Amino acid sequence: MIAFVFPGQNSHYVGMGRDLYEADGPSRSVLEIAERELGADLLSVMFEGPEEALTRTENQQPAIVAHSLAALALVREAGIAPDFVAGHSLGEYSAITAAGCLAPEQVLPLVRFRGELMARAGDDAPGAMAAVLGLDADNDGRWLVAAGKHPSPLAVADFTTTTTHKTLRGPRGGMILIGRDKENNRGIRTPKGDWLRKWSELIDSSIMPGIQGGPLLHVIAAKAVAFKEALEPEFGAYIGRVCENAVVLASSIAQSGARIVSGGTDTHLALVDLSPLGISGREAETWLDRANITVNKNSIPFDDKSPFVTSGIRVGTAALTTRGMGRDEMLLVGALVGEVLRSKGDQGVLRRVGEKVLSLEANEGTTCLHSGSTGFSKSVWKGMTFCDGHVAGVRFSLTTLPGEWGFPGVLSAKAVYTLDGGGRLSLEWEAWSSEDTLFAPTFHGYFNLGGQDSVSVEDHRLLLRAGRYMPLDGQSLPRLPEPVGGTPFDFRSSRPPLPVDLFDHPFLPDEGRGIDIPCAVLDHPASGRRMELFTDQPAVVFYGGRSLSPDQVFSGGREGRPGLAVALEPQWYPNAAALRSLPLPVLKQGERYTAKSEWRFSLLPE
Repeated sequence: MIAFVFPGQNSHYVGMGRDLYEADGPSRSVLEIAERELGADLLSVMFEGPEEALTRTENQQPAIVAHSLAALALVREAGIAPDFVAGHSLGEYSAITAAGCLAPEQVLPLVRFRGELMARAGDDAPGAMAAVLGLDADNDGRWLVAAGKHPSPLAVADFTTTTTHKTLRGPRGGMILIGRDKENNRGIRTPKGDWLRKWSELIDSSIMPGIQGGPLLHVIAAKAVAFKEALEPEFGAYIGRVCENAVVLASSIAQSGARIVSGGTDTHLALVDLSPLGISGREAETWLDRANITVNKNSIPFDDKSPFVTSGIRVGTAALTTRGMGRDEMLLVGALVGEVLRSKGDQGVLRRVGEKVLSLEANEGTTCLHSGSTGFSKSVWKGMTFCDGHVAGVRFSLTTLPGEWGFPGVLSAKAVYTLDGGGRLSLEWEAWSSEDTLFAPTFHGYFNLGGQDSVSVEDHRLLLRAGRYMPLDGQSLPRLPEPVGGTPFDFRSSRPPLPVDLFDHPFLPDEGRGIDIPCAVLDHPASGRRMELFTDQPAVVFYGGRSLSPDQVFSGGREGRPGLAVALEPQWYPNAAALRSLPLPVLKQGERYTAKSEWRFSLLPE
């Protein structure tokens, strides 16, 4: 599933849409509609300013919608279309148009009229607006103040702006802090003229109901959690690591020949002057983006280049630190940034660095397990139940962003569980990616056919139609397949799955297996129950449950213990990327991934 969310008022900036117009593609066509319907002066104000004219709502609102629709046209040309659309305030008009309810020719005059009405209302009842503008993922250092890592500006500044995301690590939002409230010096009085209004009153009345949208309780709750976390000692330790990482990262980048403005950093970010390398911030931003490293161009003090070009870039360490990176990773990241900067856009260098950046998180020794420490298994999937006659199920879906957990591209995955009246539980996978990526999902369910009172699978019998298995090395990583004959791993004849502490190995079902022939059969003679596993996957990992512990609670409230249950996990060849001789589970750009497994429950034949 892909969702597009369109921005609302105050997301404007001078220069917006110019690159889309100059690209001379579908985006330009949309902007030409805006020019035809609203006049050439709108594009002129968008591209050249002045900012005061663009900020006027009669210009700002159609400019934001025109820019959103132009960007939408470009994305759609690339073959990406949304399944859902939404908009924040003014962005609802862009969303309605994206959904096909209105045409650009209809919506642009409408939002111009809307902006004119708001301008008139503002002229009739003058007020003020307080907003946080132009912030990016790494420019908010105020939470360093909360952690005692940076001097507080509240004692000397009338107003301090900050965000509830970035270093605070909460949901997106802005905050305006007043160190000492006082009467305003603009001569703005109460409606009856009794006294000068305080700054806090002016800000509150400007935000709500002026620009504040409806209260979103889940966002409010998330902010409360973030504030609570910021009060904990662990948060101070985290901010300390952020600052330490920034020092190391800045020093590492400086090795490339670039200059760190102010000679270093004592916050979470560093401003890098690229003049000694003879390149601009815009060039560096573009090259680093192609190498899968995201920074933003930034002006430096006394910059002789325009804000659209700049002489510098800004780098921060909050997100890197949140992902668990430390000194060694900062040295590596800085070296990779320096390599890109010195290459001056060499495509071979950009490709090589990009591949290094997308290397997967090593969350188990030197390997990536379960897509990383915060991967698929730790993510919250969207679920939807369904029922059709004797069949019921639930459909789970998850969409990841480029670079999440080190994987490239946008990945949209679905897992559909179905249970029918005949004792069949099926799992069907479907996935699509915007870039070539590794994708090898599995099912990690536990089975004990003895019922609620059973505390062990020692009385079960297991049949695996697999003549080969994959031994494990000293790091518990699978090696190349070997025959099961003459080893404890031969389950070609039904036998107890003992000893349970031995098994955590991939088995390769014999040729001919598939969704019509069971590759594994688990029996419980005492109860007369049987479970058969059918799958189109080339491997099944048999895990004896040796590490199950009381921390894991199973059905009926039973606490985990070694051997309480076994897992049979259909999947691709584990560790194929390292073994080389086995095919890689690569999901190609634009292709569809499908897989199916089925567990059939029945009674043993008499």
